[in-house]
Amino acid sequence: NNDDEEEEEEEKWIPDLIIVCAGYDALDSDELASCNLIAKNFGDMTRMLKNKMAGLDVEEEEEEEEVERNKIPRKKPALMFGLEGGYQLKDGAAGGNLADAFLETLRAL
Repeated sequence: NNDDEEEEEEEKWIPDLIIVCAGYDALDSDELASCNLIAKNFGDMTRMLKNKMAGLDVEEEEEEEEVERNKIPRKKPALMFGLEGGYQLKDGAAGGNLADAFLETLRAL
């Protein structure tokens, strides 16, 4: 069935690039957004994404098979973070400030 083949191909699709719009204004200490995240949550979310990406690794046999069929071999996607928001700069802010959240993200990478 052609529909089954299309579904199977969709399941195999892996993006080339994952872009994360890191809205650090989601910190509880940031007055602009109405979210309740703490700095540690940004590291937790980054680790969750990395774990998900780890499951996308392609075995060497599959890569060779893809090349033989004149397709581009699949590989783990690149990861890009864009800083959006994040206006809490005060040291000692409850739940952390922009620098704390940014460092938690970097540590998780």
